[in-house]
Amino acid sequence: MNEKAKQTRNRRAVQALVCAFAVLCVCAVPFVDRDLVAGHDAVFHILRLEGLADAIRGGVPMPARVYPLMLGGYGYAAGLFYPDLLLLPAALARVLVLGPEFAFKLEMLLCVALQCLTSYYAARAVSKSHFGGCLFMVLYGLCNYHFANIFIRGAVGEVQAMAFLPLVVWGLWDLTEEGAKKPWLLFLGFTGLVLSHTVSLALMGLFAVVWVLVRLPRVLNKRAILGGLSAAGACLAVSCYYWLPVLEQFASDKFKVSEEPLTRLVYNMTGWKDLLSPQSFVGVGLGGLLILAAAVVWVLAARKGRAPRAAWVFLAVGAALALCTMSWFPWGMVDKTPLTSIQFPWRLNAISQLLVCLGITLLLKDLAGSPKQAAALILSAALSVVNLVCLWPVFPEKVNYAGQHFTGQRGETFYLVGAEWLPAGVDHLAFAFEPAAQWTNREGTYTGTYRPDGSFAFEYEEVDGPCGIPKLYYKGYSAWLEPADGGEKMPLPLHKDGAGRVELTMAPGLPTGQVVVAYTGTTLQHIADWVSLLSVLGLSAGAVCMAVKRKKQAA
Repeated sequence: MNEKAKQTRNRRAVQALVCAFAVLCVCAVPFVDRDLVAGHDAVFHILRLEGLADAIRGGVPMPARVYPLMLGGYGYAAGLFYPDLLLLPAALARVLVLGPEFAFKLEMLLCVALQCLTSYYAARAVSKSHFGGCLFMVLYGLCNYHFANIFIRGAVGEVQAMAFLPLVVWGLWDLTEEGAKKPWLLFLGFTGLVLSHTVSLALMGLFAVVWVLVRLPRVLNKRAILGGLSAAGACLAVSCYYWLPVLEQFASDKFKVSEEPLTRLVYNMTGWKDLLSPQSFVGVGLGGLLILAAAVVWVLAARKGRAPRAAWVFLAVGAALALCTMSWFPWGMVDKTPLTSIQFPWRLNAISQLLVCLGITLLLKDLAGSPKQAAALILSAALSVVNLVCLWPVFPEKVNYAGQHFTGQRGETFYLVGAEWLPAGVDHLAFAFEPAAQWTNREGTYTGTYRPDGSFAFEYEEVDGPCGIPKLYYKGYSAWLEPADGGEKMPLPLHKDGAGRVELTMAPGLPTGQVVVAYTGTTLQHIADWVSLLSVLGLSAGAVCMAVKRKKQAA
C-alpha cells in the first residue's frame, strides 16, 4: 500500500470514528446522570441483568436458562426464552463493579456502538461510498425509533436487533445485486437476530422472503442458492442452543404467551397523528421528516432527479411500511395467525426507518466536496438532536436503585411486565406473598434453603407422599436425595403441580437426608449446546483457513 492510500485510509477511519462518537454522545445524553430513564420494559431488563449476574456469581452453568433470582427464588426461564448472549458483557460488568442502572446503560451503549459498526460497513458497501457509510451511521443511529427503543420503551431486544438489521440488508443486497459473493453476511445478520429479538427475526424474515421473490431471477443460480442455503444452515447450527430448547419447552407445556396474549395488533394501530407528531415514539419523528424533505428537495433541485433507482425503491418501501402500521392495513386478519405475537404494528418502524435512512444515503452519496459532506453530516446530526428534544417531554420518569435493590427485596424480583413465559394458568404473584424458601408435605409447611447456584435444598425425615417445592416448573428440573449416612444419591421423580410448581413424590421407606432440586437441563439442551459450540469452532477454523489462503494468494 502506497503512502497516499494509507493516508486516505487513516483519514477515513478517523472520520468514521468521529461520526460514531457523535452518535454515541447523542444517545448517551439522557444517561449522563445517576438516574435511569425507566422506559416501558427497562425495569424488567434490569432484572434480567440482575438475574444473569446473580447466576454468574452463584456458579450456574452457562447458558443460564433459569434465573434463580427471579420470582423470589422460584426462578423464571428468562435465559431460556430470551437469548442472553448479548447481555453477558453488561452482566459481567455488574458482577465486577457496576450498579443496576449503569449496567443497563452500558448494555444500551454497547448496542449503539455495535450498530455504528454494522451500519457504517453495510452502507459503505451498498453505496460504494465512505461518505455514504458515515451518513447512514448518523441517520440510522439517531432515527426516531432507535431513540424510542432506548429511552421510551427500554426495549433491549429491539435495540440489539437494530444492530443486526443492516447486516441482513447488506447480505440481501449482496445476494441479489452483487452475485452472492458474501453469504456470511446473511449468516451473521440472521444469527444476530435469532440471538437478540425473535419478533425482529420474524419481521426481517418476511421482508427477506419478499425481497428474494421480487428479485427471483437473480437468485436462480448455483452460487446464490448454495450461498443462501449455507448461510441458513450455519445460522441454524450456531443458534440451535437457543431455538431448539425453546421448541422442546413448547412441545412439553403451554405458556402464557400463546394462551393469554398480552395484546392484539388491532389495539395498537397508528393514526396520522401518531405517525407525524414530533412527540410520538411510534412515528417518523420531526428530525426524520425534516431530513427526508431536505434530501429529496436537494436531489430534485440540484441533481435534477438523477439519483440511483435503488434510493427511490428504498424510500418508497420504507414509507409503505410506515403506512402499513395504520388502520387501513388488515391487522385484524393478521391477529388470527401466529403473527399476532408481533403485538405492535409499529414494530415495522425498525425496518421502515432503516430503509428510509438508506434511501437518503443513496440520494446523497455522491455529494461532492468535503465541506458539503461535512455540512450534510452536521445537519443530519443536528436535526436528529431536535428530534430527541421533541421526544424528551414524553420520556418516562427516572428511577434510582440501590446496588442490592433486587437481591435485597424479594418482591422486586416479581416484576415480569407481560410475564409471557410463565406456564399457562400460573399466577406468579401468588408466590410473592409466601415466606421465602417455603416447602410443604402432608404434615405441614417448612423452610428450606436456596443455594447460590439456584438449587433448593431441605432436610428430609422419612415422610412419604407429595412435597411442594418453591420452584416454578420448567422441563429440565431434577431432584435427588443425599442420604445422611453418606450413601449414593437417589434420583427422585418430579412433576408440575396444579399451581405450576415443582412437586416431588416421596416413596415410602426412603432414608433421611437432604433433598436437592436443581435445574440441570434436558438431554436435548445438552446436545444443542454441543452442536452450537462445535459449529462455532468449525466455522471459526474455516474462516481462519480461508483468510490464510487469501493472504498466501495475495503475496
